[in-house]
Amino acid sequence: MSITSPPFPTRINMVPAPCGGGKTYATCRYIAEQVDRSNWMYVAPSIELLKQTKTEFESLGLTVDLITSESRPGKVMKSITNYVRNCLESGHILLITWSSYQNITFFSRLKNWWIYVDEIPQVDQFFEINLQQHMDDLLKFIKLGDTVNEILAMVVPVDEGQLKRLLEKPDDFTKVLLPFFSAVLSPNNDVFVDLQLWTKIAEKRKFDKEQDSNRIYFISMLNPRLFERTTLLGANIEDSILYRWFHQFYGVRFVLKEAIAAGLRYTKHPSVSGRLKIQYLLRDKGHSKYLANKPLGDSGHRWIDGMDAAALKAIDGREFIYAVNKDYDGVLFDAKHGTQIPIISHGMNCYQHHNLIYFSPSLNRSPQHLGMLNQLGIDDATIKNATISEVAYQALMRTSLRDIHSKEVVECIVTEAAIAARLAAHFGEVHIKWIGDERFEKKKAMTGSERNKKYKAKKKRSGREVPLFDDKSLIETIKDNRHDNTAELKLCRPCPPMYEVTFHSDKYAKEESHFEVAHYTPQEFVREMRSYSKYVSDDKTDNFMINSTVFTKRSDVGGLRKQDNFVRSSFMMLDFDNGEFSINDFERIFWKEAGRGNKRSFFIFNSFSRSDEQPNRFRVCLMYKEPACTLQAHQAVYDSVVTRLKVNGYSEEETQLDAACRTGNQSFYMPVTNASQKEWHYFKAHGCNTRDIDRHGIVPDNYLRTTIKNPAKVTVLRGINEPNKSASKNTIKEWKSEICAMKNGRRRKLFDFGLCLAAQFKLPPSDVLAHLLDVAGGEQGMIEKAHGVMDSLRSRGYFQKVA
Repeated sequence: MSITSPPFPTRINMVPAPCGGGKTYATCRYIAEQVDRSNWMYVAPSIELLKQTKTEFESLGLTVDLITSESRPGKVMKSITNYVRNCLESGHILLITWSSYQNITFFSRLKNWWIYVDEIPQVDQFFEINLQQHMDDLLKFIKLGDTVNEILAMVVPVDEGQLKRLLEKPDDFTKVLLPFFSAVLSPNNDVFVDLQLWTKIAEKRKFDKEQDSNRIYFISMLNPRLFERTTLLGANIEDSILYRWFHQFYGVRFVLKEAIAAGLRYTKHPSVSGRLKIQYLLRDKGHSKYLANKPLGDSGHRWIDGMDAAALKAIDGREFIYAVNKDYDGVLFDAKHGTQIPIISHGMNCYQHHNLIYFSPSLNRSPQHLGMLNQLGIDDATIKNATISEVAYQALMRTSLRDIHSKEVVECIVTEAAIAARLAAHFGEVHIKWIGDERFEKKKAMTGSERNKKYKAKKKRSGREVPLFDDKSLIETIKDNRHDNTAELKLCRPCPPMYEVTFHSDKYAKEESHFEVAHYTPQEFVREMRSYSKYVSDDKTDNFMINSTVFTKRSDVGGLRKQDNFVRSSFMMLDFDNGEFSINDFERIFWKEAGRGNKRSFFIFNSFSRSDEQPNRFRVCLMYKEPACTLQAHQAVYDSVVTRLKVNGYSEEETQLDAACRTGNQSFYMPVTNASQKEWHYFKAHGCNTRDIDRHGIVPDNYLRTTIKNPAKVTVLRGINEPNKSASKNTIKEWKSEICAMKNGRRRKLFDFGLCLAAQFKLPPSDVLAHLLDVAGGEQGMIEKAHGVMDSLRSRGYFQKVA
């Protein structure tokens, strides 16, 4: 299966609104007004929600059909299929669960239906599979598909019919892997595998003595196929993993369904007017199951015991509701006035008489699971916001806070500061307070070896320098050695794939006339580079310069070789500056010991300065199967290569990989042999013919789909309840005098001033704005900046009220 081949929808309608905003009611009203124009399907995560929605429809005088495991035991899918096949062209309303909807294999006459999905579905499913004794059995049914970056590739069925028959009559082996095989076979999911583990275990059969080390990691991701003619209803849709995944990987646009949105009670939470108090237990730590079960000091208790004790102290015997993990075994079960609620509590309206909630679950994914999501372009903050923070928000909205007419004060206790900040962001000004134990804040002292290691790493990073090139002119011998006539540089050969290579003679070249572009087939390009590498020179600057990018002048400012002038790139050039990473290491990782999905087409050659003292100075040209048509795609390739090196134990500092390679406009000297270091000449190509590049060449657009773009931010509550130790000690008067005396950089300093006013002096918004405008005077640009500073401070949570 190709990444881009399935006919996925390019747009999905959405109705984003907070809990209690009336999404279900507005949707039912809209369907009631349009009922005879089409058929309608309403999909919800639970039977309980469907029953509530059925009542809503019936109150509007509509007849609906509800098909669930309660109404059709053992015959749900058959009943749904028959219903869709036999119904009329319009006028029908069918209610089913999401689990049933995603298992519909064929939707008869889809054009007659509009589908409404209530609540954002789970996107990812993680599989850890240990098949040391059954690897051959696994490989009968699955194989590698397209490579998406240096870490992950897709997994597809060897034979869809064979796998389908196996699932219909599973044997003992299949029963263990039934969920995994179902995900691989499903057209609604794309499954990805960790390439390094696949190569080690599935292809090379290298097994460790420890069984846990022989697992292969897979991740199944929902694709947009199910969302044809669909409207998604949910709170905070744009913060969800589904939104980011569909938009980034598949290019889906989310469009507001205005006809329904117009009937909502509200699209943002109305002011709670001091009704909400948020308390949190951990200032600087993130909550996890691992932390929860660690010993808390020498008390003999666990962290979760200490957190529960602090929460119960604040609860002080009052009636409350709470949510905990399924394996929780703490003291909350014995609390006389506590009522447990499900962790996932979307749509439940039976707790609205409660005004106090303690939310303590840890919903963190495993490190391997998180790592695979990161490699698919989903950053940690998005994951945290879309899971634990969103679930906590949904739980909070089960309380009387849901009722906008209530005057009751609602208290919410959560585990960590980041969750508290996220909740506060939904409601504007709220009371926030830390109620933890001082024991939570004690940090274990670093050992001498740890301090020494940290110092060495810092010193190594700070000592790194980017190599500079000497300013010397081109020696005509190289030009003559390449072509009798330099005009032949523009010769265009018809054999695809073509590599466009930019040449120039002066490293400071700027004008378009200083650059020439040549076109090559893969074999011609490698042959030309190999030929150059044999030329013996006394000076590296006695040479052409080569650039992977074709440029077009887009403005009269600056030279041609600017990032703004980037058009496309045909390959990635990597420059290694004598770190702890050798030519043999690169060849081993990317070719000799790489599996089918891990091999890359490249040629590798010595830098001019490679010598006995600096044996690890070399360059690599990674060949693209398709050109990178955006600078971001080119940079995504670099980032993915760096990640692959890290996975194999080599950091950027250890490899001394020149970060300028990422810029997309960096030129390099052509390969050449140093006259004084002839024995250190090296040139070798791996997988560089047309057939190999079709297998192992890089598709930069695939890498771009899985790079993290504009990562979400988790706000940490700094300076809200306690002084910020790093804040400036200047008085307000000193701040103003300093800024007014500045001739440059006043706008940047204005933000620092505003931050100090909010975090250190803890002034209310009106006073902060007054001081900022005082400094701005009558200058329009500074006035606009002052208001921008206020918006930034509000988004970061600096104006929540302190209890």
